[in-house]
Amino acid sequence: MHGRKGLAIALTGVLVWVLGGACVYYSIGNCSTIPRMDKDGIIDDNFVQCPWTFAQAFYFSVQTGLSIGFGLLSESKKISEVYSCFHILAGSSVISGALALFANITLQKNDDIQTNTEKTVFKLLQQLHTDGSCSDGYKGLDMQELRDIMVIHPHYAEVMIHKSVPDKQAAGAQINAFTVASAGERIHLASMILEHASNVLPELADHKVYVKTLQDMDRETRGPVMDVVAWCRRHRNLLTAQFAFLIWILIGTMFSVLADENDVITGVYFAISTLSTAGMVATKTVDSQAHVTFVGFFALTGIPVYCTYLGMFANLLVERYQNKKMEDKMRAKFTASEVALLDHVTEGEKDYVTAAEFAEIQLLRMGLVDRDTLRALREQFKKLDPDGSGTIKKAEFLHPLVADRGQDRPPETPGAANPAFSFN
Repeated sequence: MHGRKGLAIALTGVLVWVLGGACVYYSIGNCSTIPRMDKDGIIDDNFVQCPWTFAQAFYFSVQTGLSIGFGLLSESKKISEVYSCFHILAGSSVISGALALFANITLQKNDDIQTNTEKTVFKLLQQLHTDGSCSDGYKGLDMQELRDIMVIHPHYAEVMIHKSVPDKQAAGAQINAFTVASAGERIHLASMILEHASNVLPELADHKVYVKTLQDMDRETRGPVMDVVAWCRRHRNLLTAQFAFLIWILIGTMFSVLADENDVITGVYFAISTLSTAGMVATKTVDSQAHVTFVGFFALTGIPVYCTYLGMFANLLVERYQNKKMEDKMRAKFTASEVALLDHVTEGEKDYVTAAEFAEIQLLRMGLVDRDTLRALREQFKKLDPDGSGTIKKAEFLHPLVADRGQDRPPETPGAANPAFSFN
C-alpha cells in the first residue's frame, strides 16, 4: 500500500511538472518557424507559428524535460530559455525520482516471505480445520491432512502419483481417474495413493510430509511445460514490462506509418528512438494539434516503460553473478574489521554467537541490510520488550486479526468431514 501511495505521489509530481511547464510555455507566447503540411500533402518549411498552441507547448514541455530533443520547435524569447533551464533541472529530479520509485516496486523479485506452495497449503488447511485448530504445515502434515488437501487440490494428487508411480502411462491413467472422480470417490482414491506412496517414498516413511518436502516433490515431478510456466511466473514482472514495451513500440510505429505516412522501418525507428530519448525521428509537422499531443503522451508514458524493462532485463542478466557474489561473500573469511564488528554485535563478552547474531553479521557482510536498519529493528524490539526478558509474545507485535486464526473461517469442505483415516 505504501508503495502505491508513493507511486501515486510521484506520478502526480510528474503531471504537475509537465502540465505546469506546458502552461508556462503557452503563456510566454513563443514563435517558431515550423514545417506545415497543406491539404495536398506538401510540406511548407517556412510557416510561422505565433504564438504556440497549448498542444505545442505541451509537446515542447515533454520533449525538453525528457531530453528527447526532436528540434521542430525553437524558443524565441529569453524568458522561455531561462525557464527551460529550471524545467530541465526540475524534470531530471522529478523523473529520476519517479523512475527510481517505480523501479523499486517492479524490480524486486518477490516481496513475499512465503512461496506459492506455502500459501496454498496454509489456505487449504484453514479450509479443513474449521474449529480453529489449524496447523501451519511447517511442523509436518499428517496423512489425513495431506489426503484432504489432495481431495480439494488435485494438483497435489498428481504430484504424489508422478513421484510414486514410475510408469508414465499408469500414472496418467491414475491422474485421469482422480480428476473425473467425485469428492467422495477422491477420498478413497487419495487414501490408496498415499498408502502406496508411503511404502515407496522415503519422504513419507514416517507418515508425515513437510511443506518444504512437498514443494521439492512438486518441482521434481513437473515436466518441461510446467518448468516454462514456473519460469514465467517467477519472472512475470519482467514479461509484463516486456509486453508493455512491445505494445508501445507497436503503437508508436502505427502512428508514424498511419499519421506521418512513413514506411514501417522509419516507424519502428521513430518509436524506439523516442522511447530511448534519442529523438532521431520526429513527427513530420508540429502544426497538427493531434500529432503533437499524441507524441507528448507517447513519450511521457512510454519512456518509464522502456526504462523499467531495461532495468529488469539487466537485473536478469546479472542475477546469477550477483547470487554467486553473495555466496562468495557469505563463505569468505572474516577480515580484522569484520571481527571487530562481530565483537560489537555480540557485545564482546561471549565466546559464541546466537543464530540471530550470525544472521545479522552475515547480512551486513553481504550488503543486504545496513546497520541503521538493524538498529531500528533492535529499538522496535526493545519497545515491545519493556521488561528486558529478551522474548516477546506473538500477539504483542502481530495484528489481532492475524494472531487470531479462528476468526473469519471459510466454509467447511468435503474432505474435512472424514476425521477417521488410517492405513491400518
